[in-house]
Amino acid sequence: EVLVQRSRWCGGFEVRFVFDPSMPALLTNDELVRHYAVYFSLGDADGLARLFSTVSSLAEPFTTTVTGDPYRHEGREAVRTWYAEAFAGTAWRALRILGTSPGATEHELTVSLEYMDSRLAAPVTGRNHFTTAAGEIFEQRVEIDGTPELSTEFAGP
Repeated sequence: EVLVQRSRWCGGFEVRFVFDPSMPALLTNDELVRHYAVYFSLGDADGLARLFSTVSSLAEPFTTTVTGDPYRHEGREAVRTWYAEAFAGTAWRALRILGTSPGATEHELTVSLEYMDSRLAAPVTGRNHFTTAAGEIFEQRVEIDGTPELSTEFAGP
């Protein structure tokens, strides 16, 4: 982009400004994880979805296929929709990162975490396995330890 400006006071002296747009910095794996934890705790499905590639996927164990496998949500919009629906059922939620460990390649990362929301009697531990590239999440696999225990307030009859 070139901006040319001529001065009326200097006999038409011409000044040229050249702007070279810079590429936005790509998020590192650590930054992706921190952003993920913040957006998750805030219940911001749109913010979370922006961390995912347009061709990403989310495999979660709360919904299973007919073969008993975790259900896979394909594409950024499907990921956003799943998180929006999950957040709608809780008055508040908190995600605490317990640790991270690298995977077999630089694009793989496992995050150990603890999760708590308004429906649970006690925090749930688990792991998120991320596959990343170009500063985005391409795949997320969610694993939880045990069965979440609902608070007696939410347990029903």
